[in-house]
Amino acid sequence: MSLPRCLSAAVVFAALAGSLHAADKLVLKDGNYLLSYNPGSPAQVPLALLKVASKGEKYDVEVLDGGQAAWKVANFKTDGKLFTADVETAGNKLKFEGITDAKAKEPAVLGSFGDDGRLFRATLTFTEDEKLGTAKAPKLSDDQLALNKIRSAANVFRGQAQRETDADKRRELLEKAAEAQKEAEAKVPGLLLKVIDGETDGLSKFFAGQELLIAAGKAKSSVKDVAKWAEGVVTYAAAHGPRFEQDTLFKVAEILAAQPALAEVSLGYAQKAVKIAEKSAVGKQVRAIKALLAAQKASKMTMEAAATEATLAKLELALDVEYKKAVPPFKPAKYEGRKEKDANRVVVFELFTGAQCPPCVAADVAFDALEKAYEPKDLVLIQYHMHIPGPDPLTNLDSISRWDYYLKKFPEGIRGTPSTLFNGKPDAGGGGGMANAKSKFDQYAKLIDKVLEEKSDVKLEGAAALIGENLSVNLKVAGLKDPSADLKVRLLLVEEEIRYVGGNQLRFHHQVVRSQFAKADGFSVKDLKDGVLTAKLNLDDVRKDLAKYLESYEKTRPFPNADRPMALKKIKVIALIQDDESKEILQAIQLDVTGAKS
Repeated sequence: MSLPRCLSAAVVFAALAGSLHAADKLVLKDGNYLLSYNPGSPAQVPLALLKVASKGEKYDVEVLDGGQAAWKVANFKTDGKLFTADVETAGNKLKFEGITDAKAKEPAVLGSFGDDGRLFRATLTFTEDEKLGTAKAPKLSDDQLALNKIRSAANVFRGQAQRETDADKRRELLEKAAEAQKEAEAKVPGLLLKVIDGETDGLSKFFAGQELLIAAGKAKSSVKDVAKWAEGVVTYAAAHGPRFEQDTLFKVAEILAAQPALAEVSLGYAQKAVKIAEKSAVGKQVRAIKALLAAQKASKMTMEAAATEATLAKLELALDVEYKKAVPPFKPAKYEGRKEKDANRVVVFELFTGAQCPPCVAADVAFDALEKAYEPKDLVLIQYHMHIPGPDPLTNLDSISRWDYYLKKFPEGIRGTPSTLFNGKPDAGGGGGMANAKSKFDQYAKLIDKVLEEKSDVKLEGAAALIGENLSVNLKVAGLKDPSADLKVRLLLVEEEIRYVGGNQLRFHHQVVRSQFAKADGFSVKDLKDGVLTAKLNLDDVRKDLAKYLESYEKTRPFPNADRPMALKKIKVIALIQDDESKEILQAIQLDVTGAKS
């Protein structure tokens, strides 16, 4: 796994220094230090090579080999027990925290790096190396290597399938992925236990313990074993400073709380998480209380759960208000209108994103700002969620089919999240952190404003109504001079606003596709009688399809929490006229739904 795009490889630790333990205080030693992190596995990824020179109470740090991106470091200090530093890189404000490794032969700091949304284990170790490329990663045990090999096979095939545009080859790769997944499901639990019980290093045991906890309910592991694994994971984390210990405690509480069969163990860890979060920011309190609520429900503690739910609702509301005041972190300028009097082409902006995707933050927030700057009559906004880099409950089969639709035509333009298209053409790709949101907004707006000066012969008008759970749409298409078999009408059901907090900590997601009428194929314009299309969709059926898909997906990749937003409130219908050959969207319209819940 490579370092996420929002954490530019090799510069993020650029002003941290190594340490020795002397007289119960952290002291620095001049020399070179290797900075590395663990991206969710025991694999150690080198980030930067630093040269550290002490000058009294201050420290000079030179990056000997640290990559290309710019970086800034402030407030690098130690209180005698803990190293901390504020780091800004690639538009992200992050923090390092660590304590000395008393057992290390050479000076070393065990710590963590990241923000409140995503935290990684990180280390800083003394080295004689002067080039990053000569740094040697710690050797993994044979048990760990065997585990890595069998566990990664399915993901390798899935990755190849995702990039493959040939349907037959893609199907073959997915079949191989399924076979590899079955083999992994059969063998991985035994290999994890060998890692836990073997002579391997503590880091491998730390990650193996987390995996065993995630699968414990399904595997019907004993309460005794679960308690032992959980204790080992949290104890190991404590040697990396209070921030990493707290984050790990939260993760353990969430993992256990998501498995009702483990209520006996989960309740204790959830209570510990709530206690340790009492003086933390509201966001961390909410995270801990959610785990407590799930544990209480699993333990049939009805009265306690009701009280916890009431507390959680108040805190969530406070976070919502705070978030909406702060995001976007700039005031988007209102679009002043078209200059060309005959210009009537609607711009369609499609964003592929993921709630677990930190580099998507800039694109998502810029997307939200566009909604404030433009009216739907000028700009139609569409958001598709993907399981990239992790499971996302807002993803569905219709979003994935849309990804595949564009991938076949633009394999170089649709390469990950975030990916953006303007009227069916990839452009302005890439993302970043919250600090990059304004620059992405400006980039998008420049492209949008240009297309808004264009004229289209195609005209759309229509209406959508919801009666009970039955949604009906009537659409009139006019102005098509030469309707061909490649021209399709696509109708998308979108939810205007969904609250779901994933790994990138964005609380709200807008214009999210929940279903497609007629799925990926759409409706051929040649089949329309007098240019009129009538289509229907049942919202209960949509919810059932979403639930069925998520339940099936979870069998191979567990979701980070139990939230499954399916209210289907504030719904809209978007109609597109699209050329299936070129993928160009000729015209579009967004329809309000009468009778929809707000």
